[in-house]
Amino acid sequence: MKILMSTECLRVGGAQIFALRLSKALSDQGHEVLNYIFFKDYVDKSVVIKNHPNINLVYPDIYLDLLLRKVDRLLYKLRIDFSFRDIFVKSHQRKIVEKFCPEVVHSHMFQSDYKWSSVMRNFHSIKFVITMHGSYETFMKYDLEKLDGRVLNFQRKLKNHLFRVNEIAYLTKKNLDIFDNGYVSEKLYPNLNTTQIYNGFEEPENFQPLKKYDINIEDESIVFGMVARGIEEKGWEIAIDSFCQLDLTNSYLLLIGHSEYVDGLKEKYSGISNIFFMGRKENPLDWINIFDVGILPSFYGESLPNSIVEYMYCGKPVIATDIGECKHMLKTDEGEFGIILPNLDRKSIIEDLSNAMKDYADKDKSDYKKESLLAKKGFNRFAMRKCIDSYLHLYQ
Repeated sequence: MKILMSTECLRVGGAQIFALRLSKALSDQGHEVLNYIFFKDYVDKSVVIKNHPNINLVYPDIYLDLLLRKVDRLLYKLRIDFSFRDIFVKSHQRKIVEKFCPEVVHSHMFQSDYKWSSVMRNFHSIKFVITMHGSYETFMKYDLEKLDGRVLNFQRKLKNHLFRVNEIAYLTKKNLDIFDNGYVSEKLYPNLNTTQIYNGFEEPENFQPLKKYDINIEDESIVFGMVARGIEEKGWEIAIDSFCQLDLTNSYLLLIGHSEYVDGLKEKYSGISNIFFMGRKENPLDWINIFDVGILPSFYGESLPNSIVEYMYCGKPVIATDIGECKHMLKTDEGEFGIILPNLDRKSIIEDLSNAMKDYADKDKSDYKKESLLAKKGFNRFAMRKCIDSYLHLYQ
């Protein structure tokens, strides 16, 4: 099968990483996959090399591109809904479709989806599939509340865009809030199919799990850990402040991720010896193995956080806020392997997270071992083979 896989960019982000992993897995099965992005300079090479080193990648190479972007940004600030750059991008998209002749165009995130839907009106025989990762309900919120960062005329664009979509894959029910909240009537699209498919996770080939002694931590100590993108909304400072409330000896907090924001936190909390800022790691799974408990006190627009799937792969119980699919991720038919925190105000989350950490510090070893085994079993729902089978069924 010939599949054109599209994302706006290939930088750090759950949707981008999943698109790379899915493309690689499909390619490994013998399918011909072409990856499309809209900005040639929006590529994190380390992310691509790690997730899809043999990627077949195309993008529009536009003369005076930077100038066109500046003009478009100015138009946006003036609330003028027009893009000069998109004229050239759409021309390039059409040429790629005519040359590659895909059977399916599979797009991720609204900015990519919308650009493809207008082009795909000229190619009715090609199936158009989108995966919702959380951007739709986020842009709806921005639009309703008139917040910065919103897509101009989002509601109108959304209505027009959905007429060309054949299949929607979603990660969690909140991705469909655009229908449930009456923002867009689902009755307008009687031929639109929606299917829940969890993102797939390919088991690593070079997994080299580290141990506590590798970073001079005693084996009997309890280690809480967090892996996340370095933005405030992921709950970095909430995790730190919650840990600081603990009155525990032999406890540690490991933080994996990097940004200027995280650098600022590192300086602010530099006097606390049992908080380790580990920076960015090419293979975070190796480090997650050191954790006893993985945490994610996020208030970002999460759908299916990659970090929680990685915690599960390593058999780590999880403490997370009640956002996206998190509370369902931590359940199996045999029981739960984590604690879900009510997503209330910041002060309440800090108190609840601190109490949850203390619960795990006091937990009996046999109970912890049971949760660890449940986490590994729960991971099976996210195996890439299941994900591929679901998407191939959707494509066909």
